[in-house]
Amino acid sequence: KTTLGMRIIRHAQESGFTTCLIDTESRFTQARAKKLGIAVDKLTVIDEQYLENILDGLLEIVDAAGDDPAVVFWDTIASTMPLREKGCKVGEYMIGSHARPLSMGLRKLVKPLSQSNVLILACNQLKQGGIGNMFATERDKEGLVGGKALRFHSDLRVRLYQYKKQSVDRKTTGFEVTARAVKNTNTVS
Repeated sequence: KTTLGMRIIRHAQESGFTTCLIDTESRFTQARAKKLGIAVDKLTVIDEQYLENILDGLLEIVDAAGDDPAVVFWDTIASTMPLREKGCKVGEYMIGSHARPLSMGLRKLVKPLSQSNVLILACNQLKQGGIGNMFATERDKEGLVGGKALRFHSDLRVRLYQYKKQSVDRKTTGFEVTARAVKNTNTVS
C-alpha cells in the first residue's frame, strides 16, 4: 500500500501537482522516497497521529489548494488513533471510536473536496473472518477500522489481492498483487 501511494505521489509530482503524505504508520523515510523517484523537497509530510486532527487538516489542505491540483496520500487510517482513545491503557477499546469521527469528518469534507482538484488516497486494511455472525454473507463478515464510512464516501475503491511472493536466495523482495476496482462512481456509460 505504501509503495503504491508513493508511486502515485511520484506521478503527481511529475505532472506538477502539489503532494502531501499523511504518515501515521511511520513508514516514510527520505531514502525510500528518493529510491521511488519522489522529490522529497516538494513533498509535504504530516506525521499527525490523531484522526480528528487529520480530518481537520484535510479540510485545510483542500481549502489551501484552491483550483490547483493536489494529491494527498493517507497511510493508513487503521494506524490513526482517535482523540477519544488518547490516554487509554493498552487493551482498552471503545466501540465506534474510529467510525463516528471518520464518518463526521468525511461528511464535512465531501462538498469542498468535490469542488476542488484534490485527490485523497486513503489506505486501510480489511479485517476479515471474525466479524459478523455465522449466517452473514462474506461481504458482511468483512470490516474496516472506521466502519463503513470509507465505503460510503469513496468515489473509487480498489482492493489489492496478494497472489505471489517473490524471493531471491530466501530474501523476500516483494509481492505481486492484483488490483480490482470494487466501487467506481465516476464511470461514464
